[in-house]
Amino acid sequence: MLILISLAATVRTYSFLEDVTNMSEMLVSPFFTADPSDGGALWLGGPILVIVIVAGTVWFLGMPLAALAVVGYLGGWGLRQSKRSISKRTGWICSALAAVCSTAMVVGLIQTDVFPTGRPRMKPKTPPSFLAGLAGANAALSVFIGTLALRRMASRVTSKPPPIPSPTNVA
Repeated sequence: MLILISLAATVRTYSFLEDVTNMSEMLVSPFFTADPSDGGALWLGGPILVIVIVAGTVWFLGMPLAALAVVGYLGGWGLRQSKRSISKRTGWICSALAAVCSTAMVVGLIQTDVFPTGRPRMKPKTPPSFLAGLAGANAALSVFIGTLALRRMASRVTSKPPPIPSPTNVA
């Protein structure tokens, strides 16, 4: 369930990653051109552009993270009610699987425009494989936090030591 929510969040936020990449490229482009007048508007628009870049980055990182943390806590509550838990190994496997699935989905479906996600018309100059890697890393981090929350909620019941039997009087 965590992996499916991670994939849905990646689909939803990938266009923000491309927008932020485009804006970052626009912000640094005047510093790498030969014409000294290219950066004239940066004194007014630069700080606003930085604020928008930071807001887009926070949205790209925070939305999947918050969604999976909530799902992890709800799943952990359910596991705690049924007195079950999951292992650390399962959490690591889920995180790695989410990264692979998310990266493959971005490369196979989103970047080839098979799946419409509201991508910007102007594509960033940053290599698509790097952006897919960033989306995969974000998915892995989000699923890791979700499984960590799930394990913590479930371990509150399972980590209690068994009761010590009381000694009987033999007389």
